[in-house]
Amino acid sequence: MAIYIVRKTGWLGSGSKIHVQIDGVRRGEVYGSSPMEFPVDKNEAAVKVTQLGIRSKEKVISDGTLLEIHQSLWYRISFPVMIAAQFLTVFVSDFILSLILLLALGVLFLGSLYVIPGFHLKEVSNEINEISMETEEVTGWNR
Repeated sequence: MAIYIVRKTGWLGSGSKIHVQIDGVRRGEVYGSSPMEFPVDKNEAAVKVTQLGIRSKEKVISDGTLLEIHQSLWYRISFPVMIAAQFLTVFVSDFILSLILLLALGVLFLGSLYVIPGFHLKEVSNEINEISMETEEVTGWNR
């Protein structure tokens, strides 16, 4: 019995691994876009992923399920928003006020990444065998 997890997060955060927790226990990591197999002991398991403190909500899935990790909308737009906010502090004439605004925005930005879930877990299929045949032909992935 196993579940399969694939990373579909794009370039943002691609330099570090995503940790997978199954039933509250860290079971491994997902690096690239190749599906990873994680053995489970029962028919249903609670899955959660984290990366540098950024997390997903816990999702209960059944045996043989293919799960995709996607970025949340806030996680995707947070870095451009922060860069734009930092740029706007240049137009504040008082240096101390500009520095305080910059620090406050940085704290709010980092805090939001830890409070708002940065990843969504999407259940793609309950039958991995349907997808694995297509995946083997295209990418050469073997279970």
